[in-house]
Amino acid sequence: MKQKSLIKGVVSALAAIFLVMAPNAAMAANTATKISTSNYPVGIFLDTAGNVFIADGTGSRLVVYPNGSGTVSLFGSSFAGSVESTFTLPAGSAAPKGVAIDPISGALFYTEFSGKVWAISSTAVNLFGTAITAGQVNTFVEVATIPNANGAIAFDSFGNLFSAGEGNGLIYVLPRTASIFGNLYPVNTPATLIQSQPFATAGNFLADVAFDNDGNLFVTAMFGPGAGVYVLTAGDSPLFGHAVTNSEFALLTDGAGVLNPCGVDTDDDGRVYFSDWGQGKVYELSSKSENVFDVDLTANVASSIPSFNGLANQGIAVKPDGSMLYSGAGDGTYQLVNSSEAWVNNDGGQEEYLANTGANLLLLLSLGALLSAAGFVALKRSQS
Repeated sequence: MKQKSLIKGVVSALAAIFLVMAPNAAMAANTATKISTSNYPVGIFLDTAGNVFIADGTGSRLVVYPNGSGTVSLFGSSFAGSVESTFTLPAGSAAPKGVAIDPISGALFYTEFSGKVWAISSTAVNLFGTAITAGQVNTFVEVATIPNANGAIAFDSFGNLFSAGEGNGLIYVLPRTASIFGNLYPVNTPATLIQSQPFATAGNFLADVAFDNDGNLFVTAMFGPGAGVYVLTAGDSPLFGHAVTNSEFALLTDGAGVLNPCGVDTDDDGRVYFSDWGQGKVYELSSKSENVFDVDLTANVASSIPSFNGLANQGIAVKPDGSMLYSGAGDGTYQLVNSSEAWVNNDGGQEEYLANTGANLLLLLSLGALLSAAGFVALKRSQS
């Protein structure tokens, strides 16, 4: 009887520790699931509500994949939640290339191959010198033209709009503020980002641009000499093990085996995600060694996410907490949920997916082994 009580006590202790440490442990393998039939998603943007916006260049569509169930209202239009839909574009607009939401006004912007910049706002507002009147609310309005800016777009935290020039190797900026990366620009007047000139001189093809929370600008040089992922920092601090200055772009992917990076985005923890069109892979880059999307990352070394292997990726977007990633492929847009061995803490109904899954699992197994050993010793003593 005494032996049974000891064994029962050990089992109960193990079960209690497991429940405390892992109230919700998702063990299913990561799977990339197609959510959109977009032909060539050059630009993809994910807003804070989880809605996905896709600039489908060859399909001449601005696609929306609303987050939620039932009816979702966005900029005056009603869409079915979790179902691919499209916005009605203004007459004469074609081949959307970049898409993003303005952090200052909340307006949805998209650019087209011609360099035209369109915006739709839920309120009357002035955007880069163009007034959207009460009668134009929830209607696409042409707010600017950025000649030759026919790539993906991104806003910095000040609301300055950046666009990749693709084939001409330049980055363009539509300034909302006069000072940008140490350069002075006329407000509301399209200009060339001075630090991008070396890309143009070398003949690089720039595919995408993105910002992190620290104001660092990332760009992908898809083709040309020195193809790779570059960063222009807001300061002089080392980034991903590379010495950087705020006066020129620094290459982050030297020696990583990257061929033709195209889409790029960041998460709230400063990780960088980028797709490699030449290899059909999506890479992630972290400043620390950790496990993300079931990939054991070595600090400052780019590693691919196996769940996306085989996809010829272009646009890419990451959920702010890094728990979910969307990536555009040649035959559609895919979603990857960080679920495999993702330990979930419930706090008031909110779920937080932890990146360092391996450490929690190792701790659980170690405690289990210790308790088992203690139970075995106690059992032997009771028998003697």
